[in-house]
Amino acid sequence: MSDPYEVKPAPGAGMGVFATRALDPGDVIMHDTFAMRFRNGPDVSAQHVEHAFTELSSTDQKTFLSLHEGPYPSPSRLKRIFEANAFGHGDMVLLFFKIARVNHACTPNAQMTDLDLESDSKVVALERIGKGEQIFLNYIALVLEGTREDRKTHLHSNYGFVCKCRACSLTGKEGEVSDMRRKLFAGLAAKSAGKQPWSYKEHPRGAHPMGGKDRVVVEVVQPPLSKPLTSREKVHCAFFTAKLREAEGMKTREVSDAYVYAALALHEQINMIVRRGRVVVMPTAKLLKEWIDMAVALMKGIRKASHNDVRGVEQFAQTFLGKDGCVVMARLISPASAKVLKRAGSPIDPDTIFAVDWRQGPGKEYYLTQEEYLQVVRSESQCSVLGVPVKTVVDWLTTKRKKR
Repeated sequence: MSDPYEVKPAPGAGMGVFATRALDPGDVIMHDTFAMRFRNGPDVSAQHVEHAFTELSSTDQKTFLSLHEGPYPSPSRLKRIFEANAFGHGDMVLLFFKIARVNHACTPNAQMTDLDLESDSKVVALERIGKGEQIFLNYIALVLEGTREDRKTHLHSNYGFVCKCRACSLTGKEGEVSDMRRKLFAGLAAKSAGKQPWSYKEHPRGAHPMGGKDRVVVEVVQPPLSKPLTSREKVHCAFFTAKLREAEGMKTREVSDAYVYAALALHEQINMIVRRGRVVVMPTAKLLKEWIDMAVALMKGIRKASHNDVRGVEQFAQTFLGKDGCVVMARLISPASAKVLKRAGSPIDPDTIFAVDWRQGPGKEYYLTQEEYLQVVRSESQCSVLGVPVKTVVDWLTTKRKKR
């Protein structure tokens, strides 16, 4: 079967990649093997690129020279081309000839995946792409996403073009709302990574070693946080990052990952509550399950079921959820437990089961109705936001149920 794409002139953007048939989410658009690969990306010199160029075949050299030449301040044309088309991955920088033809959009319809530092990478569809539609990737690290003006500055400084995607073309209130969402989730994502929200610092002509006398260098400044986030702040940052990216129409893997991070942060918070001898309230346990389910659903929406990303998030879910879909850590009520509780005359409606002490072992789990839980809270002066001391609950239940 022929490739589902073709390379041809793109209006106002040189060359671009266009779908030759309809594509569904998760469809593989292209495979590509890297032409150049370097470790310690920031230290790649013009001499490194020029040496790698000499090792290419004559056909590959022609392909390399046909790529977009960016504004990177180097007397070496090869270095300028490399900087405008290479992709970073950890401490690696790689150049793919096919992938380099895919243009940028701040709301992409495709994403690089399965990057193998020893061989190749794939580009897969994130949404349905119609025949004849252009395919786009996002060149900007999501932690650097910001307002339209921020993205314009970054893209023009590093790649030499002005983005005209649908996110950058918004005007009026829609544009203002989009700017605010992106500014918020960029800041939250930075905090989740242990850094302060980024900002740009402009160096005048001749004032920066990368700039030279004819170029203003725009540097991203992002110092570390003065103190680490609390467990509660980690939950909030990850959750709102996910919701804001969803609201912005993003469908990349990073949205699913944000729910995974939120679930991990909430799980850490639950562990802290338990270590302090407190009961985990049921809404918290259900929220953990909801976020895990959301991460799985979002990943399945952009990848085929057999993809490694889907298998990875499903394996993560199985770590926290039992076979019956219950949260293992907080032990949401299972059908088997419900039968036991029903015979014992305890409340069994999952919507009214409000809290549980799961540490006491089999046969020693305490389920409370919402009414019972509120009575315990009212009787306990030192209750936390998420629970009350286990001993208080056990003592209260023992006293109350003996009177029945």
